[in-house]
Amino acid sequence: MPATTSLPCYTACDLTEAGRQLTAPFTLDIAPALNAWQCQQILRLLPQKRLVLKLQNGDEQAILKLFFRAKDYQREIDGWQLLQQAELPTADIIAHHAQDDLQYILFQCIDGQSLAHHWQQQGGKQQQIDLLLRALPTLAQMHRAGLIQADIHLDNFLLHQNQLILIDYASIKQGDKPLKPALAQHNLAFLLAQLPSYYARFYPQIVNQYILNASDQDYAKAINIPDLTAQVSSLREKRWLHFEKKIARDCSEFIALQSFSERTVIRRDCHSPAMMALLDNPDLAIADGHYLKQGNSATVSLISIDNQAYVIKRYNIKGFVHGIKRALRVTRAWSSWRSGYKLIFEGLTTPLPVAIKEQRIGVIRRQAYLICRAVDGKDLWQVYNDGEACPVDKTVLDQQVIALFEAMLSSRVSHGDFKGTNLIVTAEGLNVIDLDAMTLHNDDKSLKKALKKDLARFIRNFEPVQQQHFELLLSDFSGKLDESSIAG
Repeated sequence: MPATTSLPCYTACDLTEAGRQLTAPFTLDIAPALNAWQCQQILRLLPQKRLVLKLQNGDEQAILKLFFRAKDYQREIDGWQLLQQAELPTADIIAHHAQDDLQYILFQCIDGQSLAHHWQQQGGKQQQIDLLLRALPTLAQMHRAGLIQADIHLDNFLLHQNQLILIDYASIKQGDKPLKPALAQHNLAFLLAQLPSYYARFYPQIVNQYILNASDQDYAKAINIPDLTAQVSSLREKRWLHFEKKIARDCSEFIALQSFSERTVIRRDCHSPAMMALLDNPDLAIADGHYLKQGNSATVSLISIDNQAYVIKRYNIKGFVHGIKRALRVTRAWSSWRSGYKLIFEGLTTPLPVAIKEQRIGVIRRQAYLICRAVDGKDLWQVYNDGEACPVDKTVLDQQVIALFEAMLSSRVSHGDFKGTNLIVTAEGLNVIDLDAMTLHNDDKSLKKALKKDLARFIRNFEPVQQQHFELLLSDFSGKLDESSIAG
């Protein structure tokens, strides 16, 4: 471990004033119990509210939660004690103390990964559901004890030596013992609302497993799939509306900058001097890059920043009249930015949008730029029509095509230009690109009408032999577009 003398040492006042400018490593001068520890990593930073640090002292590691508000500290302590009384597995507390200007809790560092991390490593949807089922005995035990985790999600379960351990204690609340069935169902719905909508077909399996562990006939009678599905849909919509606001403002994930002449949003984990220099002069970066498209409506170039490949797209103003028409409308760049994060929210694969810049004159919008991570793969048209080498087996790719259409249906989105060149085949899955015309639908009629157009555009894009292949492959999906309702 490096010598502590070379590291900055921060007091409680320093940490309060540092805000998002705080960087690790550093040492602490807060309390005697913490002075021997070094901060190696900042895990969570909410300015003026909470700071979560990974500490090290020799070979020993710990997690430190610093609270800038006494009420947040008390909620964490109270929630931890409720779980302890119910004999539910938690991280051990090494030390805790409430001072006038800062409160802290020093937790044992658990050698394990969250269920959310393991979820990403699974090879298929059933394997992911099998992982989720592991959390249900713990959830049922909480409900039998009258406890509810108000902000429940897979990151709050750590897998350690084949045992699940609960974290994030501030959201633990005490209710009736056992928890009333309606509240239990709502809490289960909140957990399921963290999953993409196409997992709705697994709800019966999940509910059966939950009831089996709950060992309560009242739960078996009260929890039903239609009500649960409706609750999940409502909660997912609220989650999306909340996330949609985050992608437009300054928060833990994004940096938002706005002036009279421009508006910029950038992912915080992609923020660097090189990225900011690019955003200062995006036209120069486009000219210095490798052109992928030079059209009247858009110019696209492949560039490299900080040893990472990106695609930058400039949405051109084609003339005075076009500029007038676009001046007060949402820019195509912003529509693509929003649509990209909607697909990610729904569990669909698309190149990660990392930055957006709009040139403005007050509220008048001018040229706009979108930067996304580049993906290495072949487009679907190349794979089927040109016989290009496919990164995955063709039978697997066929199933990915079906799954993509099904996911768009359950996610209530249509693409608007769904041709083979807008689907990039990679080893990780099908990436959907060119999201300028993507639409989010509120009613079944408009969704099905738009998806029928997407399906027709997709099939029409291929040669006759491939057209027959996809017509047969997607015949079941096509039939669903004629049904009276949409499941999930």
